[in-house]
Amino acid sequence: MARNFPHCNIKAEPHITSKLHVWKKQYSTFTSMMLKSGLGWDESRHMVTVEDDTAWDDYVKRDPTAKGMRHKSWPFFNAWKEIFEKDRANGDKGADPFKDANDI
Repeated sequence: MARNFPHCNIKAEPHITSKLHVWKKQYSTFTSMMLKSGLGWDESRHMVTVEDDTAWDDYVKRDPTAKGMRHKSWPFFNAWKEIFEKDRANGDKGADPFKDANDI
């Protein structure tokens, strides 16, 4: 269902949904990168840090979408974290379907 925003003459679909999809994918790539040895995050510059070019090359081979992310500032990363973090499974608060079924 498309929502219209008459005051700014834009439809939510597909524009906003498309942006959210791209941002979520980029956020997912960043969070995966942070788990790899030799890659990190510079909070003050909002950039990916690379300790070893080999680590970067290996990561880009596994995830080609990361190729253009190395020398670019990502000032919205923390906002993306607040928006998208709850959508990623990390094992901390995973549901146990068997426990949930027994509770019912």
